[in-house]
Amino acid sequence: MNDVIENDFRSSWIAMHEFFTDLVENYDGSQQVRPMLGLIAKFQSCGYAARFRAGQSPNYLMISRSAKHGSDENDPSISFYSAGNEQFNLRYWESKRQLVEYDFELSDFEPTEDSSVQKLLDYQIH
Repeated sequence: MNDVIENDFRSSWIAMHEFFTDLVENYDGSQQVRPMLGLIAKFQSCGYAARFRAGQSPNYLMISRSAKHGSDENDPSISFYSAGNEQFNLRYWESKRQLVEYDFELSDFEPTEDSSVQKLLDYQIH
C-alpha cells in the first residue's frame, strides 16, 4: 500500500475521533456514542487505522477499503453502532446487502481477530 493512502486512512481515524469527541462533549444525549472512542482506539493501537478508511454518521462508525472519502454503497463496508455501555452492533455490507450482523462487547473485541474485519481486509483498496 502506498504512503499517501496510509496517511489518508490514518487521518480519517483522527477525524472520527475528533467528531465523536465533539459529539460527546458538546451535545446533550450523545453519551451513548462515547464507547466509539474506545473502538477507534482499538483500531489505532493495532495498526488498522492505516489499513481502513473510517467514516461516520451521528450514530455509527463505518470502515471500508475505499481510497477516497465517500464510499460507494456497492463496496463492502462494516458499520459499528454503539448501544452504549460498551455494547456494539456490527453489520457487514456488500453490494447494498447486509450479510452479517452480530453484537459484541468492546472489551471482547479485537480487530485483528474479528472475522468480518479480516474479510474486509482481504478486499483490495479501490
